[in-house]
Amino acid sequence: MSKLTLRTEGDDHIVVTRRFAASPEAVYRAHIEPKLIRRWMLGPEGWTMPVCICDARPGGKFRYEWSHEKRGGFYITGEFVELVPFKKIVHVERMHLPDPTPDNHVETRFEEERGGTLMTMRMTLPDEKTRAAMLSTGMEHGMEASYARFEAQVAGQWERLLSESEGPYSVVIVEPRHTVAVKFALAFSDMPSAERSARGKIAEAISRTGIEAGDSFTLCRRLADGRMHYEPGVVVPRAFTSSGDVVSSQLPGGRAAKHVLVGSFDQLPQAWSQLFDWCASQGLKLEGAFWQVYGPTAADPATQETTLYALLA
Repeated sequence: MSKLTLRTEGDDHIVVTRRFAASPEAVYRAHIEPKLIRRWMLGPEGWTMPVCICDARPGGKFRYEWSHEKRGGFYITGEFVELVPFKKIVHVERMHLPDPTPDNHVETRFEEERGGTLMTMRMTLPDEKTRAAMLSTGMEHGMEASYARFEAQVAGQWERLLSESEGPYSVVIVEPRHTVAVKFALAFSDMPSAERSARGKIAEAISRTGIEAGDSFTLCRRLADGRMHYEPGVVVPRAFTSSGDVVSSQLPGGRAAKHVLVGSFDQLPQAWSQLFDWCASQGLKLEGAFWQVYGPTAADPATQETTLYALLA
């Protein structure tokens, strides 16, 4: 029997209530911690959440993507308006199916009740028509399946789950970054010599202009003729005045799959292959650009740190 109740109020409100055999802190954290969200907010069986980005602060954004082997996928985006720890979350959300639905303003309250939690979620839609369309989806069934999964798999062990280390792969939002670079279109076998040539030219140009150099990187993109767009460079704080082969460029921004390799550079080909395989296993489509950012040179190659990014479509 479902523990969830749903009712309408006025022309544009939906009110959902549910009681949990868990503390307000546990239920609250389950709504803002990506590690927990990905374990329970899945709806009916068969769905997974390959992407869960949640910046739980006023003005912070979130994005959840669901995937099903036979039914495709969809995603939701939104922004947090107000958070009162263990008591209230106010946010705005929209579904992408793929076109975005009208904004849904949601206030969720968590109240301690008889050793458990009473959750009250009040949704405000733009109009009665939008509300009717939402109710017609049978949303309450997917919500109850998720809440039941939370009670069965998360509620009693949320502290331990939060303390566990992250997996080796994740999806992040990266901002575009100004760079100084040299661009090539070449075969894979020509990359080492191109890299050496580019690094010398970049160092000379930076020394001449006095611009502050940040992390070194290499950006790649496969070209239609079988060659590779190959772009060694360094991150800089502002646009650079191009000089000869050394040009002002940018690292991409957007959603990217990320992996941090700790090990020698000869492990990079295998690390990239494993990152691409992980993206495929999660149903994530690659945009085509990928780049690696080098950490400080380590005395022991086995401790060298390189961060890999693959831009997602």
